[in-house]
Amino acid sequence: MVPMVASAGEMAAVRTVLDRLRGDVPVALGAMVETPAAAIGADLIAAEADFLSIGSNDLTQ
Repeated sequence: MVPMVASAGEMAAVRTVLDRLRGDVPVALGAMVETPAAAIGADLIAAEADFLSIGSNDLTQ
């Protein structure tokens, strides 16, 4: 799970590296939605991630 994601571009970059390194091992890639930018663009981030985790305590601050 990638913390403090702000854009789908960041997730795409992480996905590229993860796919290169994992080989044949199945690995799920998740994103923490902890910033206002991530909350607004959650639909775009979700397209690059296997799952999202909502950081409600960070978002309410």
